[in-house]
Amino acid sequence: MSNPKNPTLKINPKFEKLIRPLSKEESEDLEKSILALGCQDAIKTWNGYIVDGHNRYRICSKHNVAFKTEKITFPDENHAFEMIYLTQTGRRNINDYCRAEAVVALKKIYAERAKKEQGTRKDLKPSNKNIPQNSAESKKSKNYKETTPYKLAKKAGVSHDTIHRVDKIVESATEEEKEKLRKGKLSINKVYTEKKKEKMLPSDFPKGKYSIIYSNFFEETKQGWSPRKPIAHLCALPVKNLLENKTVLFLVATPEYLTETLSVMKAWGFKYASLFVMEDQKYLKGLYVKDERHLVLIGTKDKVLPDQLPSFLMKGKDLHKLIDNSYTKGARIDLFGTEEKKGWDIYR
Repeated sequence: MSNPKNPTLKINPKFEKLIRPLSKEESEDLEKSILALGCQDAIKTWNGYIVDGHNRYRICSKHNVAFKTEKITFPDENHAFEMIYLTQTGRRNINDYCRAEAVVALKKIYAERAKKEQGTRKDLKPSNKNIPQNSAESKKSKNYKETTPYKLAKKAGVSHDTIHRVDKIVESATEEEKEKLRKGKLSINKVYTEKKKEKMLPSDFPKGKYSIIYSNFFEETKQGWSPRKPIAHLCALPVKNLLENKTVLFLVATPEYLTETLSVMKAWGFKYASLFVMEDQKYLKGLYVKDERHLVLIGTKDKVLPDQLPSFLMKGKDLHKLIDNSYTKGARIDLFGTEEKKGWDIYR
């Protein structure tokens, strides 16, 4: 039986979605407080819809506890959103992502509102030429610029850098990722870094599965041999999506970039197994240093090795032919290849 003193309130899913769900412990504590002391704070409404107090309304309705309401007047729905977001930024029981997410939403609301007001001013065609720079009219036109993002960031208690990162996350993260961020199961920095990497990825990257991968991402420059792409970009490539259960990688390296090339190999999902040395001169037995040589690192997934692994230094650079002789089966791809090879897919 409902409490005759309590009005029936409407719930707008768009409003309710903005309110961070209470944890089990928080919900239990709020329920105990309401049962012991009653509903202390009024539930705020606009046009009959709750804009603040969804959790209190749920508990009061469940236990038939009386509550008060406070009607708020807004010119439109966006102003209701604004109040909800501002309330969120001031709450202590939410994390930095939730506060920053609210600020990002407010930035968009204010920008949209400023744009509309600017259009209205243009329609009226006022004469602003003689308005002093420090006049009230001049200051009014700067209100939204002053409000976002700096004042809102300060109000939310987060840094400008956090606002920037969350802004990018809101644009590109999945709803599942955002929900984990709200619950503190993912960090802002981790998701931002991942999304930044994804943005670097090429849209035409291969979609197939391969047992053999060859890659030489070096090119000759005036300063010597250097990677064609930044190492971070190469590490971020979704090569793992190309791998069969057992896959082998032949990765060209230079002595100068050996450590970086090994990091690319690891990022692509391979473990170092062996190497070839590409040498144009006759092999000299004994110890010597010759840094201009190219190494071909062999990485494997699930310890798959060639059917016939040569144990000598090869002459020439026809490594594709050597790989074909060592591996007679399996789809193969040349990442960053410059020439078409029979039986090989190529990604330039």
